Amino acid sequence: MNRLTLSALTAISLATFAQAHFLYASATPSSATVEFAEYPGNSRIANLAGKMDTAKVFHFDNSSSQPQSLKLEKFDEITTSKMNGGTVIAEIVYGVMDRSEGGRGIFRLDYFAKGTQSWAEASKSYNREFEIVIKKDASGVTATALANGKPVACEYAISHHGTGEITGVSKDGTFKVDTDKLIAIRATHAIQKSGTLEDKKYDLIRQYATLTAPAEANVPAGGDLTAWYLLKQAHDSREVLPNTVSSVSGKVRVIQDGLEGTGIFTFSFKDGLKLEWSGAQSLQDRCKQQLSSLIAHRRGRAFELGDGSNPVAFTGDENAVGKQVTLQDKSNSTYRVSGDVISEVRRNSNDGYFIISILDIAKTDYGTQLPRHFAVSNFDAKGNLRSVDAFRDEYEKVEGIYMPVYRSIISLTGEGAKTFTIYFSDIKIVEEVEED
Repeated sequence: MNRLTLSALTAISLATFAQAHFLYASATPSSATVEFAEYPGNSRIANLAGKMDTAKVFHFDNSSSQPQSLKLEKFDEITTSKMNGGTVIAEIVYGVMDRSEGGRGIFRLDYFAKGTQSWAEASKSYNREFEIVIKKDASGVTATALANGKPVACEYAISHHGTGEITGVSKDGTFKVDTDKLIAIRATHAIQKSGTLEDKKYDLIRQYATLTAPAEANVPAGGDLTAWYLLKQAHDSREVLPNTVSSVSGKVRVIQDGLEGTGIFTFSFKDGLKLEWSGAQSLQDRCKQQLSSLIAHRRGRAFELGDGSNPVAFTGDENAVGKQVTLQDKSNSTYRVSGDVISEVRRNSNDGYFIISILDIAKTDYGTQLPRHFAVSNFDAKGNLRSVDAFRDEYEKVEGIYMPVYRSIISLTGEGAKTFTIYFSDIKIVEEVEED
């Protein structure tokens, strides 16, 4: 088995980091997630891109030196009763790829992923075919790509929230890592070896390894690791619009108090909302507001850049609605989490505060969730209830993406009740997909 020289490796693999999706594994105190994604939790491909049955997943428990084999359940999520910390490793022989037209030849593609909860776990080698280990000391963090336990020349990519990727080439397999807002580390190398897989011949094996950043890399000082994980898991369980979606268009019909209006809309994540309106003008502004809410708020954002950038901690308050955590932020924000569902949000406003109560959710075919029934209660600074808006949403798949087809809002104030209803039709989605 011959490993390619660094110059040959660079020529062959430099373009491959443009590939949109890689295999990632993430571990929490009670569960693990394995996914094909642009980076952990973002733009996942359901069912591990059709490789669920061939994926090998292991859990290395801190209390045992022997790995435990894990079975994939709920599409790309693994749930175990006890994890006791530890590391999750996933491996997939993806198949033989023919990229001759692009000058990359015919090769076998292998993926290796590792997820840990701490720097200490990330520093361990598990003697896999290809893996990344971390060394953290006073001088900073250094990553090393290992092939069967030995350093190997590689190309690497370091992903950070908000600032993209840093890429490079390492002759000895080691490279420095900036841990600020770190998402994951990725490495690739190639092996000159011929073989046959599923009756397809190849002359090269290209291998990718990923290491998902442990939560220690992102939990701010003063935060509780378990509370941070709890909220992150619930956050990442939501169904969001993939970042590849550039615009959404369609038709709307709005009804309230015997008045009616219709419109044709286009919502671009670059240029905002455009609405051609006809009918009752008094309904137009609220229609715009709801369109923005239903589409713009669905765009995924890394937990580490939003709520996870705060020192999340338990308040000690737990009831039937869920465990309460606080962000310890300026808005005095708190969440209740039940299982993997955010069941309540409380946050200060300019002249009071509001509470969002999630009453019912819809489960998607991907194992994620969307709010179906929820209520927003607004209070003044003295705690007096000013209004309640009760929402009911319905969704349908459009080109594999869940989009709204109906929203009803019953608004209750001291003046009485009003019902606002919006119907969607002819939804069209434009995606900008990077080619492999």
